[in-house]
Amino acid sequence: MRGSCRVSRSPYPYRGYLELTGASMTKDARRHERSAGSRSGFDVIRSGFRQPNSNETEGDIESVRDGSTRIVSCSLRGPRSPYPKRSKQGNLQISHGLVTWSPSWGLHRRKLTIDEKFQSIRVRDPGKAEWNSKKGGSAFGVIPIPKFQVLECQSENGVFEFTVPQADIKLVELALRIK
Repeated sequence: MRGSCRVSRSPYPYRGYLELTGASMTKDARRHERSAGSRSGFDVIRSGFRQPNSNETEGDIESVRDGSTRIVSCSLRGPRSPYPKRSKQGNLQISHGLVTWSPSWGLHRRKLTIDEKFQSIRVRDPGKAEWNSKKGGSAFGVIPIPKFQVLECQSENGVFEFTVPQADIKLVELALRIK
């Protein structure tokens, strides 16, 4: 079965997303839009290689409050099973009152609902343990590289670490506090 490709317009200026239909994407990914900081390669080219602005990130927060769902690129590390012990790349699916995470790669890619109650949430820059997180800057002095930050969330069961694009920090932090 072959997938087809259609470019859809977003209500935000300079923002679009590539919607693939067919066997190449899950049903959830076809229905939901990526957040401002979690853009695909097509979105980066379409935006002229510029970073997302505050209107786009605030628009994501308002959309989630209004009942929409956003997909955020996120590495997750948790203190116990079923959460990964090492930082593992995946996607957070954020809707009003519900946060789920699913890994990008692997044989057993089941969705995990983040239902922990967090006592504290702290934002920090990636350290040496997060060697594979983008630290920002530019490639060839021209193409901007997004900066990722770590949300350290303390719960009764231990510390959870969510590594997300800096543009999506407010969205993810709000979602983890509300749920």
